[in-house]
Amino acid sequence: HGDAASIRLDRTYDRLFSRFGVMFFKDPYAAFAHMRDFLKPAGRAAFSCWGPPPANPWVFELMDIARKYVEVPQADPKAPGPFAFSDTDYVTDIMSKAGFTDIKFKAWEGNQYLGGRGATAEIASRFLMDALFVGEALKAETEAVRASAYDDLVELLQDRESEKGVALKAHAWLVSANR
Repeated sequence: HGDAASIRLDRTYDRLFSRFGVMFFKDPYAAFAHMRDFLKPAGRAAFSCWGPPPANPWVFELMDIARKYVEVPQADPKAPGPFAFSDTDYVTDIMSKAGFTDIKFKAWEGNQYLGGRGATAEIASRFLMDALFVGEALKAETEAVRASAYDDLVELLQDRESEKGVALKAHAWLVSANR
């Protein structure tokens, strides 16, 4: 375990892979330049990251509920966070300046299940309040406000319930590049 921008490894690898993690790097330019050295000359890097926020109702619609109760500041689109790599031009700039070539993006669209597969609207809403960004945005609010937001979430998610669980549409990028 270590910081991708500075960790030392005792060997090189054929592949590097990250699933929804690289967009949290404090300095992605330094991290990718450093990680490139982890790869053998013919090595490849691949990662998944969220696509543009408007293409991700699983976040956008849910944050609208939080916004009913608190002011949610506009996020810096390049600051470390879930959507820091949603702009393909920004990611291409990071990767190419790090020395990667043949940078490719493949779009994935599907369902983001909230609270796990098989969850009800109530379970998904509790998960959102206890473990994700909606609850985080409302953490300083009164219990009455939090309870009202929970009720709003349940109401929104009831129409998204199926035997598989509660799903909202999601968009992600599957990114690959050569050393």
